[in-house]
Amino acid sequence: TKRGIGFVLLGIAVFATFSLASVIAVFTTMSTVKGEAALGLLQSLLVRPIARSALVTGRVVAATFAGFVYCAIVITGASILTKAAGGLPPGNLPNVVIGLTGALAIVASFGVLLSTVFGTAATGMATTMLVSLGFFASLVRQIAEATHAPSVASKADVVSHVLGFNALYEGALGALTQGVGGLAGFALQL
Repeated sequence: TKRGIGFVLLGIAVFATFSLASVIAVFTTMSTVKGEAALGLLQSLLVRPIARSALVTGRVVAATFAGFVYCAIVITGASILTKAAGGLPPGNLPNVVIGLTGALAIVASFGVLLSTVFGTAATGMATTMLVSLGFFASLVRQIAEATHAPSVASKADVVSHVLGFNALYEGALGALTQGVGGLAGFALQL
């Protein structure tokens, strides 16, 4: 049905939006500590009476806010397009955007944390690998559940919960799919 197709397209938009918003979070946090120290920017900031924690928190908040604005605009636009195409957008889009924003805050925190250990490029790669690992763990868990492999599913579930952002992303996707059954509901849960 048109409604089911609309929900599937909106689900794909949520996935693409979170993926690209994660890239925003990675790029805005990957040089937070070591990269700025190497460029001499960190020293000039630390001379002023600003606590280091305020500097790091500000970077995470800025990355999260940028991701929030991006998610809100893209998800709202995708919802409007879905409605125009004949599908009904979900009634709880704010929950979708809030869930994605929470997930982005965790990704940004990973970026800042890793930037204390690695250089700029390595931080970007490591944070991107963590996001990919979260998506992979979720996919493995769903395949394991479908093939009745509970031990594999439980291990993949542990990885998803340890990373944290994945549970929030799945919650956002769940808010999108509430009340959607049939083939569209099944496709969105993938």
